[in-house]
Amino acid sequence: MSSTCQHNLYICHCTPSSNDPSPIHPNSSRGTRYSLASLGASSSSNGVITSCSTIAPLYLTSAAVTTMTSPSLRNHYQREKSTSLSSLSPDRNVLAHDVGYNTIPRVIVNANGHVRMTSNLGASSIILSGTGEQIRFSPSVSEKYIKYQKFWPVADSSNTDGTSRGCLERIVFVLLTMVLVIIFLVAALVFLYLGSNGTDSYSIVFSGDPTGQSEVVSDASNKNGFGRVQEETNSAGGFSIKTENYGIDVVRVRNHEGKPLPGETSPNSKRVCISQECSKISRNILQNINPEKDPCASFYNFACGGWMTKNQPPPRRMAHSVMSQARDHVDVSLRDLIEQIIPESSDTVDSKLRTFYDSCMDVDSIRSKGSVPALDFLHQKFGKFIVNHDISLNKAVWKQAEGHGSETNRRYLTELVLNLLKVNGTPLLDISLDLAPRNSSSYISVVRVPQRSGLLPRLVRSRKEMALFNRWMRKRKKRNSRMRRSARSARADFAALPLEHKVVQRQEIFKSFQNALNAQRTNSLIKTAEAMGLLDQSSEDAKQSEIAEILGFLTALEKVIPTEKELKKSLLKNAIYNEYTVRELEISFKFINWKMLLSGLFPHDPSSHDLVIVHDPTYIRKIGRIISLFDPRVIWKSLLTLYSKDVLSDIITVHHGQARWQYCTQVTSMVFGEALSRLFLQSVAADKEREILLKEIQSLFDLIRSHVLNAINGTSWLHSHMKELAMMKISKLEGQFVGSEMYLNETFLHSRYDKLDMSSDYFSNVIGMFKHFRKNIYNFLQEPVDRETYTWNLISFPFTVNAFHLQQLNSIVIPLGLLQESHFTRNVPQYLNLASLGLTMAHEILHALDNTGRDFNSGGSLHHWWDPKAQRAFQNISKCFIEQYEQHFRRPIKIDARSILLEVDGKFTLNENICDVDGIRVVSNALLSLPFSPEDLIYLPNNPYSPQQLFFIKAAQSYCSHLGPVSYVLYLELDEHSPNPERVDGFLMNSPLFSQVFQCQVGSRMNPQNKCSIWS
Repeated sequence: MSSTCQHNLYICHCTPSSNDPSPIHPNSSRGTRYSLASLGASSSSNGVITSCSTIAPLYLTSAAVTTMTSPSLRNHYQREKSTSLSSLSPDRNVLAHDVGYNTIPRVIVNANGHVRMTSNLGASSIILSGTGEQIRFSPSVSEKYIKYQKFWPVADSSNTDGTSRGCLERIVFVLLTMVLVIIFLVAALVFLYLGSNGTDSYSIVFSGDPTGQSEVVSDASNKNGFGRVQEETNSAGGFSIKTENYGIDVVRVRNHEGKPLPGETSPNSKRVCISQECSKISRNILQNINPEKDPCASFYNFACGGWMTKNQPPPRRMAHSVMSQARDHVDVSLRDLIEQIIPESSDTVDSKLRTFYDSCMDVDSIRSKGSVPALDFLHQKFGKFIVNHDISLNKAVWKQAEGHGSETNRRYLTELVLNLLKVNGTPLLDISLDLAPRNSSSYISVVRVPQRSGLLPRLVRSRKEMALFNRWMRKRKKRNSRMRRSARSARADFAALPLEHKVVQRQEIFKSFQNALNAQRTNSLIKTAEAMGLLDQSSEDAKQSEIAEILGFLTALEKVIPTEKELKKSLLKNAIYNEYTVRELEISFKFINWKMLLSGLFPHDPSSHDLVIVHDPTYIRKIGRIISLFDPRVIWKSLLTLYSKDVLSDIITVHHGQARWQYCTQVTSMVFGEALSRLFLQSVAADKEREILLKEIQSLFDLIRSHVLNAINGTSWLHSHMKELAMMKISKLEGQFVGSEMYLNETFLHSRYDKLDMSSDYFSNVIGMFKHFRKNIYNFLQEPVDRETYTWNLISFPFTVNAFHLQQLNSIVIPLGLLQESHFTRNVPQYLNLASLGLTMAHEILHALDNTGRDFNSGGSLHHWWDPKAQRAFQNISKCFIEQYEQHFRRPIKIDARSILLEVDGKFTLNENICDVDGIRVVSNALLSLPFSPEDLIYLPNNPYSPQQLFFIKAAQSYCSHLGPVSYVLYLELDEHSPNPERVDGFLMNSPLFSQVFQCQVGSRMNPQNKCSIWS
């Protein structure tokens, strides 16, 4: 293509030659000339755009989109400029191309005032209004400054014969433009405000940080992590633009004519964040919502509807959530860190870590060995307790035990339990340690109920159990097919169900499923006992007799083991801190030699006066009675059968209902937690970045804690002395954030793993880690309590995706693993982190004053410091929560042909509900305390929701999840939290600010007349 073009500094308009094959504009005839400005909003002339060499950006509005998307013009433009055009959209103002500024992020504000950013697609441009006013951002390393350059509107030429301007005219035009620009800049220095009559096009060029990564500017007034305003205010066309730095890149747009900005109702100005992080989080928020849902009917469905559509649960996962996504992300990061280790050239600790992981991933080797490693280990370690009539093994031991001598049986049972505990076996009871409840500066040994887990504890641990449940479901569906055809949808309102439609309690379904699971477990236990050579093979009768005896003992044991829900209820009531001296243990529970057991586990022999915590004395007493009813042989084989099934089989099983790499990563993170923590901390943040991150988290924590104190001080039901004690406890509450620097100490790591040997054999590696782990735990008993070591060794690792309240340390823990986009993002408006991480912090802090935490004083010691009057008042107010959650969250769901009535247990979930409801109130008050008026918070780009609305949307989206019918039943029965849909709707329906922001009518589901609160 050849053409003659006339140029000015910013605009070029050209005349194509007669042999130009390009279809330039669908509505024009060949040879008709267009000027570039004519395609914008500031000119009405007509012409054709062809190839031009310009030294300035080409700006196009929506009228020019069809032209620039013409394939032939695009191809020619690419040949001439050796670059590609940006993707253009016909429904919005767009930026076409900018020579020389290809690495600058682009921000576009549509006519309605919404902002959109695109990286690496040309100069950053903001269209302030439909008149074509634009801002271009270009880079400067040294400072931020403002230039104003006024475009000269291009008038249509009357030259229609295909000729163009001469060179002299072009030079004059350039000179005139330059003079006008200089005049404009001089005038800007004299006047703070310049008016405009509106039809001219303006380009305001800001030189500054193009990446949105500018640092926070320290200032005496900077109390909340914000920087000071850097730029002066100027105006153009009735608008003024001011760059402001509050730790993020922000522009402020003001209408000086008193007219609302596009998308605004009352304010005539607003701040808009233009950082890349803001663009991303704005896009994610919009993708996660379902705008068709009514936020006043169910805010969870509104805020998480989009997330549920695009995030289906992975295969074989019964539940899926934002938190599980975060855990998956951490698993991927940990896997990558592990696989980057080169054993031959790495540190000794890292080499051992990689060797362990590789042995776990060696599926072919594990399968080829089968159960042989477990069988050999069991008989080598516990052979003296596996005495069959056809095996002449330790006959003397067996004959001695057969005499039913009480002390002999007691000693052999103690020896078996001791040896099992050393290799992570807890079929009868578990021995661990904890902080002493009345003196948190020392450790104390703890007798716990059995822990049914091998490496990774799960609710439904194997694919076989999932298959069992699916078969159970199919049988029920087949049996109830007639009812299923006549049943209504499970989503129908409870009141609309037909009278003949049976609605059953969820406990019935849970019990039915549990019975089916127990039956499957019984069958697998017998198979395990036979495979491990635990059964008497002398004859079929002897074998069946022994099976019957073992099942009898296991059934009796199963009946007295408390359920998970019963254990949690005891924990919530602080009923687990039952102190016994060793002497009292010997007297109360005679079936075990307690001195022998404890001295075999801990580095020092216990005295008769040493204290021990027994979590459930009733259970220990019951198993003593069961043991007295069975022969020692039956007891021993039963316990070994349980250990083989729950621990050994887990090691040699390849399929665990998840990808092998993820299983091996999780196992490695458990057994090499300290070593992997070092790699995780170093990879996620450098030393300086961690320091900055810690300061930001600490600043947020201080803000939240101050508002918790304000909430306590504002209560009317608590008298002044109790207020002082409660406020003193919260004032002394500390935060442990991100992780510990001790992981970066090479001496510490080598001391942890020096005596550990790893090989290519996975089974022996796991057994070695069991021994290593137990020994390390028991060695803590005689050491002084170090808060950091206890927190980051015994409670959490930096890669843990969760938050904790430690009542015995009066502290909360926020690991680095939780600080992902769902809970924390840097370089975004503070109210977003306040809504997610701030709510989590408020929730954990308030646990210090719930039914469980208030039994511990400010020093972390178990001390009932609430007087009876305060306790009665607390219980009376908390009834509101119990009644509200049980009445509002009661609905049927469909499982096979029956509708299962789902009810939130208001008493079981009370602590969590209180912390959720008052937590959102605390962070709402913190939101209102930010250094802006509520109408002046920072907006997100290209997002129609106000900052206050985004605050609540972000709070809700931290809990988005998929819960199927089965997950609901299990969740309600086993978890002390309300299910996420009920959890979100529950804490927001009790928020006055939420109802105000979303204008929910009083009496609607999300704005009930009676709202619950303890601390406000």
